[in-house]
Amino acid sequence: MRKRRSKPQRGLSIKPLYTIGDLADATGIDRFSVRRLLEKNGVEWVRSGRSLLIPISELKEKLRNVWDSIVECEKLRGSE
Repeated sequence: MRKRRSKPQRGLSIKPLYTIGDLADATGIDRFSVRRLLEKNGVEWVRSGRSLLIPISELKEKLRNVWDSIVECEKLRGSE
């Protein structure tokens, strides 16, 4: 059974590659849903062993809302 999270666990910092786990933790949804979202939007990823790595350029181009959220979190982190 999948565990649903009701709220994001932690914010993301800006970096060149994200794992599905990173995105799941930041958005508060499970990894399977994140992977479906990526596939549905045509996001291309890189496989490294068992990990799927999503380039920041793919998020910026194909999942603009996720990218905007990452940028906002980074801005808030810098103002603390």
